[in-house]
Amino acid sequence: MKTERHSTSLRMLVTGTAILAALSTIRCGSSNSNPPPTTPTTTVSIAGIAINPNNATAGGSAQGTVTLSAGAPTGGSTVQLSSSNTAVATVPASVAVAAGATTATFTVTAVGAGSANISATLNGSQSATFTVGAVVNTLVISLSASSVVGGNAVTGTVQLGSPAPSGGASVTLSAADPVTVPPTVTVPAGATSATFNVATRAVGGAFTVTINAAYNGVTASTTLFVTPITPTESLTSITLNPTSVAGGSPSTGTATLDNAAPSGGAVVTLSSDNTGAATVPSNITIAAGSTTGTFTVSTSQVSSPTTVTITGNHNATRTATLMVGANVPVARFTVSGPSGTDTCRLMNNGNSFDCQFDGTASTPSAGAFVDQWNWGYTVANLKQESGGPVLTPNPNCGLLPSPTPGTTQLNMTVTLTVHDSLGRTSSTASNANVKVLPQGVCGF
Repeated sequence: MKTERHSTSLRMLVTGTAILAALSTIRCGSSNSNPPPTTPTTTVSIAGIAINPNNATAGGSAQGTVTLSAGAPTGGSTVQLSSSNTAVATVPASVAVAAGATTATFTVTAVGAGSANISATLNGSQSATFTVGAVVNTLVISLSASSVVGGNAVTGTVQLGSPAPSGGASVTLSAADPVTVPPTVTVPAGATSATFNVATRAVGGAFTVTINAAYNGVTASTTLFVTPITPTESLTSITLNPTSVAGGSPSTGTATLDNAAPSGGAVVTLSSDNTGAATVPSNITIAAGSTTGTFTVSTSQVSSPTTVTITGNHNATRTATLMVGANVPVARFTVSGPSGTDTCRLMNNGNSFDCQFDGTASTPSAGAFVDQWNWGYTVANLKQESGGPVLTPNPNCGLLPSPTPGTTQLNMTVTLTVHDSLGRTSSTASNANVKVLPQGVCGF
């Protein structure tokens, strides 16, 4: 019995000691440890918004970009979007920025002409201005130079009336030989113009070429003058010998260069402005090393002296004049006076007319001159006079028929024959419709 009480007391003592030791350990641990560290919280906010391009035409679009102040947290961040004028531009209600990312993109759609502020909101707000232009359906094409030596290039430009839409504007191009252009040129989105290369090849003569552009049903064009390389020689003169020939007789032409013709010769083109009177070959070749070449001008018979211009061209244009004469003289005349054309009034008791006969238009045969005009005029009787090219007639009452009561007008026939210095005589020119007014004279 005494032993049991002793064991019980011993167990209680050991247990109490253990409890005290545990309590002591807990107090020591509490007094020597620090609280665990905590992670600071970072607030992500909107740092900026950009739109590229910042303008477009109605129906076009642009790309917007939002930028955060720091990487988006786990789960990402949602940025709210809005437009100050949805009649001008629209945007989605929001855009998500992926976890860890700082940017995200969205589409800005151009609706109508004007300006709108596009806003992005996340713990703050940022905005950017977007401008929408009305679609102007015009197209202009221009060149850096209006002419070019073949083998060289110029720069072409197409200009739209409004900025190109998203994806750009593809303008179709075309041109004829000797000019080459690309089939299309693209005006970048938001831009109004683009340039392209206009290539040419070497040419032997001058060309005027039309360059065409087309876009969205609208066309435009411009022209480019392509010239050959300037040679070292050119035509300085065309001469004729003789300068006056009778129809049917030839003349010899000479073409002269300012420098010797190159290897292969120099081709001079020839032409006549009146092939009915004189003709020339289409061209002659001046031999290499020479400065002159000759050709024949063939003529035809003409009824009156005819002036013909002979033209030559080799990098310069020169002309010469040839007179082609008739082989016989030709009589021509007019009758005129104060009483009217083809009308003569008897004056001075029937001894003069108030009209004149003018034969200055008469022509001689080739190489001659008119030296005699033989006039004749008849009413009832013939009167003849020889004189100069202009005759003031000297009639008398014997020219007229017997007076008839009531007669106020008589008919007169006027004739002219000319003679030239080569002894040739013309055919007779005649006018049978000259009126004679005899009132108050010679019994009328």
